[in-house]
Amino acid sequence: VSFLYKPARKNKAEKWKVQPYLLFQKEKVWYLVAFSPQHRDYRTFRLSRIQGRVKVLHEENEGADFERDPGFKPEDFFFMFPWEYGSDQPIEVKVKFSAKSAFLVEKSFSKKLKVNEDGSEVLLFEVKDEDSFVQWLLAFAEDAEVLSPASTRKKMSEALARIERIYSNGTT
Repeated sequence: VSFLYKPARKNKAEKWKVQPYLLFQKEKVWYLVAFSPQHRDYRTFRLSRIQGRVKVLHEENEGADFERDPGFKPEDFFFMFPWEYGSDQPIEVKVKFSAKSAFLVEKSFSKKLKVNEDGSEVLLFEVKDEDSFVQWLLAFAEDAEVLSPASTRKKMSEALARIERIYSNGTT
């Protein structure tokens, strides 16, 4: 199938040609998991962000247009976190968590890279949606510091500046 897709917080819709594998609903939102031959990887699309019509390619064919990967497991997509959904290429984000927060995060969300003498830990995340990741990370306040990449660190700083403006003068 092909369609135009406008990711959250982007100004322009992008054209996609994908092989649809799975439709599912999570927290009242519908998603499409599809294989992108261009990226040689799976991508997750929120249906409400698809613009216009979805076009079925090769309608004249009577058989299947592609063979589904036998290793595909739908359940792998049901338990993903918001920052793992999306159509963007994943980036690696390194975050330092304080000792009091690190143990909560490392068990569920990431790979441990380093344990510091003070008990803090540096954890690695695979992130497809930076904005969702920053929103989640804000809940840890001073117990989380984005170490890299610079783009995620900047988004975190900008979010904190917006929060500071709201609470310093009482208006948005």
